[in-house]
Amino acid sequence: MGKGARWAVCVWDETSGRIALTDAVSLRPNMPRKRVLESLETLTGTPCETDDPQHAGMAASGAFPFLGMEAACVCSFSQGRLRAVELSLLCGSSALQRETLFAFLGRPDPCKADRQSVRIRYPFGAIWVTTDPRGGDASLRVTYTVKE
Repeated sequence: MGKGARWAVCVWDETSGRIALTDAVSLRPNMPRKRVLESLETLTGTPCETDDPQHAGMAASGAFPFLGMEAACVCSFSQGRLRAVELSLLCGSSALQRETLFAFLGRPDPCKADRQSVRIRYPFGAIWVTTDPRGGDASLRVTYTVKE
């Protein structure tokens, strides 16, 4: 874990879409790109990989602890603001990954047997829990609605 990050809390706020990755690092809807990159560097101890150093449209984090597992995320930006976060777990079986992601969301997996993708709408946007049909890896994508 990075120098400034504390312990892993991993809290999901289904009202606002806030993802607390530690007690000191959170990702929020429409968060400025600079703050996202700083937060993820604090968490991982390494700078994010970006598609453009000056005006990143996407940024990938290094690995960080997530609910007893290891995860990484890719953040998407529009007009310098956070619009989506894709969280991927880096270890464990696909069943364990899905179980962990749904536990994080505080919901049962409605497609546990066949591991189909699940979309849930929220006031801030939507989330998708998907399982790669070839590799079996599960991921969580949070998409934030653009505020005019």
